[in-house]
Amino acid sequence: RQGLRLSSLNDAKAFAAAILEKGAAGVYSDFPLQGPLPPGLVYAFHGDAGLVITTKAHVPVFRTTVVARPVIVHIGIGCRKGTPAKDIAYWVNAVLQRANLSPDAIADVSSIDVKHDEAGLLAFAKAQQWPLHFFTADELNAVPGDFTASDFVKQTVGTDNVCERAAVLASHQGTLIVTKQSRRGITVAVACERYQVRFAC
Repeated sequence: RQGLRLSSLNDAKAFAAAILEKGAAGVYSDFPLQGPLPPGLVYAFHGDAGLVITTKAHVPVFRTTVVARPVIVHIGIGCRKGTPAKDIAYWVNAVLQRANLSPDAIADVSSIDVKHDEAGLLAFAKAQQWPLHFFTADELNAVPGDFTASDFVKQTVGTDNVCERAAVLASHQGTLIVTKQSRRGITVAVACERYQVRFAC
């Protein structure tokens, strides 16, 4: 109901079975927990069974684990004209793997509006089934923060940084968790929304 993505239904079933068998299970969250936990759940870092709330790809905490990922991670991309989708996919995947971020936590991809007809970028976002948003140079320039500036990029598209500014803007002024990563004319940055966990009573 809160829009989180489960690691798998099999994991969820195993977690539920463990609660029934043991009478309790742990909860580990990378985000602040607000309000009381439901009966049978306790905050824990290890144990037989537990629920992990994270955007990470791998979190070895419980022996039986169900992972719930909020969809709050935003990818900003800049690319040279004519960059193939496969090259963008390779670099985005490499950046996510290095940062231990799960694709299940990705909310969208963003870039500057002059890339609105960039075939490789459009094909990449479509293949991943991630929404693709474009911002104007003025919108990107208005984003507050300390970004990796490039005079060449500013002369070319009107803003000193595309990927970092786009990621932060898409995340509603969240936190830049991966700064500009460059490879063969492709730049990638990642930002995460501010998020709190609250269990419905």
